[in-house]
Amino acid sequence: LGEFNLKAKKYSEALKLYSRASDLKSTAEASEGIAISAFALKQWNKAREAAKAAVGRNGSLVESRKILASIYMRAKEYRDAKEQLEFLVGKEKYNLEYWKQLAECYEGLGQTDKLSEADAKIIGLDKKNVNSRLRRARYLLVKGDPKGSYELFKNVVALDPKNIEAFKNLFQL
Repeated sequence: LGEFNLKAKKYSEALKLYSRASDLKSTAEASEGIAISAFALKQWNKAREAAKAAVGRNGSLVESRKILASIYMRAKEYRDAKEQLEFLVGKEKYNLEYWKQLAECYEGLGQTDKLSEADAKIIGLDKKNVNSRLRRARYLLVKGDPKGSYELFKNVVALDPKNIEAFKNLFQL
C-alpha cells in the first residue's frame, strides 16, 4: 500500500504506511519508502535518517542515495555528498547535474585533481559550460599543459567574449 501511495503522490499516507511497516519489520525498502515520502514532504531530518538507514541495509538503493546527495548538498556537507554522488555517477555516467554537484564537492574539499576530472566530464556533456572550461584550463596551465589550457581558454572566449580572465591568459600564452 505504501508503494501505491508513493506512485499516487499521496506522501503523507505513504509515510504513515511505511512507518508502520518499518515498526513491524525494519527493511531497506521500508526505510527508503519513508525517505522518499519524508523528502517529498520536506521533512529533511526524517528523510535523511531514513535514507541513511536504507543505504546502510542495502548500498545499491539509488533513490535513497539521491535523497542523501540532495540533503548533503543543501547543507554543503561536501564529504558526505561526494560519497553519494560518486556512486550515482557510477550508475548514471551521463547525468550532467550529478557531475556538476560532484565538481562542487571536489572544489569545496580542495580536491583539484578530482575536480579537473569532473570538469572534463562536464565539458564533454555540456558544450556551453564556461565555469568547467575555465577551471580545467587553469588546472592544465598549473600542471604544465599550455597547449590544452590554450584550447580551453579559446573555447571560453568563444562562449563568453567578455571573459577577461580567458583573454588575459590567451594573450600570455
